[in-house]
Amino acid sequence: MSMSLKKFMFSINLVSLGFFLLISFQCIVTLAEAKNPAKKVIKVSTFQIHPFYMEEKHESGREQHGYIVDMLAEMAPLMNVTFEINLVKDGHFGQIREDGNWTGMIGEVISGHADIAAAPLTLTLDRLKHVDMSFPFLSSGYKIVIKKPDLTQVTRGLFIVLKPFTTPVWCFIILAYVLTGSFLAIIGRISPYEWTNASDVDVDSEKRSSFNCMNSFWFTFSTFMWQGYRIAPRSYSGRTLSVFWWIFVLVTLVLYIGSMAAHLLANRPKNEFLPFTTFHEMAKQSEVRYGAVKSGSTVRYFKRSSVPVERHIYENIMKDQSVLTSSVREGLQRVRESEGKYAYIMEGDLAEFLVSQKPCDLMVVGDIGDHSYSFVTQKNSLLSNEVNQAIIRLKEMNIIKKIHEKWMLGECHTKIFWEVFMDGQAYFDKLTSAHDDIFSGLSVTLFAGPLIILLIGMIIAGSLLVAEVFLSGGGIKRHNIREGGHQLRESFNE
Repeated sequence: MSMSLKKFMFSINLVSLGFFLLISFQCIVTLAEAKNPAKKVIKVSTFQIHPFYMEEKHESGREQHGYIVDMLAEMAPLMNVTFEINLVKDGHFGQIREDGNWTGMIGEVISGHADIAAAPLTLTLDRLKHVDMSFPFLSSGYKIVIKKPDLTQVTRGLFIVLKPFTTPVWCFIILAYVLTGSFLAIIGRISPYEWTNASDVDVDSEKRSSFNCMNSFWFTFSTFMWQGYRIAPRSYSGRTLSVFWWIFVLVTLVLYIGSMAAHLLANRPKNEFLPFTTFHEMAKQSEVRYGAVKSGSTVRYFKRSSVPVERHIYENIMKDQSVLTSSVREGLQRVRESEGKYAYIMEGDLAEFLVSQKPCDLMVVGDIGDHSYSFVTQKNSLLSNEVNQAIIRLKEMNIIKKIHEKWMLGECHTKIFWEVFMDGQAYFDKLTSAHDDIFSGLSVTLFAGPLIILLIGMIIAGSLLVAEVFLSGGGIKRHNIREGGHQLRESFNE
């Protein structure tokens, strides 16, 4: 009996030990899972649009990259989850239908086919009524995408200062400058009455070098610009050449001003570089049609706006709904093919990125409104708070800024030149240029007068130079140069 009791007690103790070990093992496993919980798989619905999400399929699998992919990769460790990214099945962002159901990514989130919709989804009141939208990861206004003006048209406006004279006239002006400077340098070197050859003791070295080769050209250029010179030629030949050069400059300036005035009056601008640069200017004109994505938030923004200009833009779009497109790509293609007769309204950041890609033939102008991009989760979902915390954390760490710089800087650097240049048009009265010039500039025939005057001056100066050299060397000795000079002056005074 005692043996049976002992065996029974041993069995009870053995079973108790087994239960104790089992419970201890479960506690250890539970603690380990609490410290390192298994990562939850979050299904993400997205939309293929550069630069937010791009997907390439290979034999080995899919290659995913873009703004959204980088953001989710940074959010995953903060949320301790794994993201499974898939493209939205119907290819739409999300719009409510007449039956109350939603299409696109938002529809997939509401139906439970996706946990998160991660794309450039605009934060709107309609969407907030049916889903939760995260803290914005990107904010921007609406911009207008237009065809970039031809660079040759721009340069014609920039070189308007050359329009008063034809190319041959400008060549003759440059030739006149070179000949005058060269002749003045020759006079300074040869004439015995110039500063270089002066025998006066009180003439310093600075004056003696006043009309060497370099300074002669500087004298000619400074007087051409009406700036004067520190000293005038000393010889009669040099002074004569200077006087005729000044007459040439004066007549040239008068002709230039008159020709410029005639050019500006005759060639009034027919077409500006740009049809408009703001939304207000776009709303006032009727030559260029404009549209947007048919089912996007852009049209809804203008529809609900109470601002007169924005309401007018919406009404114009609705008058001819053929200006609406099914995708952004289609809209940009229409802008390229319209030869400046169609403009496209879209979100600013996306517009700036797309136009900065090759073939670099588009640009953005204007800025209106303000909208934000957010992620979408189910209404009152616990996941919403986790997504918000992760996005805020990424903003604090400047990670979103780095991602933005990585993906939003395009190849054409459009904003660096075109937007800065064109946004400044208000200060330059929108530089304009006509396609066909009525006034073609002053020809050589009409400019012959100043050239003849300068030629006569050179002939007279050359004759005086010969006389000066003859008086100083022909029968008059070197030490009597001053006396010869007095004789020359007396001959002019008679």
